[in-house]
Amino acid sequence: MGAFILHPFFFALYPVFSLLGRNIQEIPLAEAGRSCAVIFIATVMLLAGLRLIVKNWFKAAALTSLCIILFFSYGHVYSLVKNFAIAGFIIGRHRFLLGIWVAAVLVGSWWILCRLRDQQTLTSCLNIIAVVSVLVPIFSIASFSLFSSTEWSIGNELQEEKLDGLHYECEGAPPDVYYIIMDAYARSDILRDRYGYDNSDFIEFLNKRGFYIAEHSNSNYIWTIFSLASSLNMNYIDDLGISIE
Repeated sequence: MGAFILHPFFFALYPVFSLLGRNIQEIPLAEAGRSCAVIFIATVMLLAGLRLIVKNWFKAAALTSLCIILFFSYGHVYSLVKNFAIAGFIIGRHRFLLGIWVAAVLVGSWWILCRLRDQQTLTSCLNIIAVVSVLVPIFSIASFSLFSSTEWSIGNELQEEKLDGLHYECEGAPPDVYYIIMDAYARSDILRDRYGYDNSDFIEFLNKRGFYIAEHSNSNYIWTIFSLASSLNMNYIDDLGISIE
């Protein structure tokens, strides 16, 4: 990696890949494209602007990485210390943390501009750290994508075998069936009594269209995965021989 400047771009893309890697089961891979493009363009503009100011690509790149790391780490650090207190005094407040971040930018910038001598060695080290940091979530994303594609292929084959044995006896096309899960949607009396929200218009709308609304109902489980398994199997999880402990 030598004298090639790569680290600002990899440090900038790391938050996107890290977030995608943690939520790859919920977020399509293509959803990260726009975020990567915006962050990449912003990094190019910041790097070019700092290069015009300091007249040195290596120092401009180091300053860019410093700004990127501090920018993306601020929220995580704040979440860790926002309730942290010493002798009853809460130090995790924006007015204190912002001061520390500004000081870090000033001190880091001073060291890069005035004290940094071996610029290429620092660039090489930062390149390695940045690339490795991005490779970790990429490995998770690639592993999940490979596993899910194999699982999807096997699942399709099994589904096709099951469908071969299904026959619709009535004439015409079978009706469409929609199974709608109002996950985490409280019933009307709870919304009214605890949250002060009148949901009667929505309930009346459903009733007029033939929907049955079960009053004072409760879900079997507080977790969607268990509630869905229970309702679709028309039985409780424990009675299905599955332990959830």
